[in-house]
Amino acid sequence: MIAVQPTKPSEEEIEDDDVGEAARTAQDVTETVLQLRMDNEEKQRQLIIAQQRLVNLKRKKKQRFQMFFYLKI
Repeated sequence: MIAVQPTKPSEEEIEDDDVGEAARTAQDVTETVLQLRMDNEEKQRQLIIAQQRLVNLKRKKKQRFQMFFYLKI
């Protein structure tokens, strides 16, 4: 029977693992930041649309009021 001893990873292999882990972490952070930016931009877009709708509703209400006022005269 041959005894097999586990080999210790070399410093180079350890550094490669660290670099790989750092790259994965950086990728995860980048993806998270991009997703948050996209979510923020979508919320801003929805807010702008809601504000435009509100302005349009106020304008229509004012026009109706003016139209009824002129019809009474």
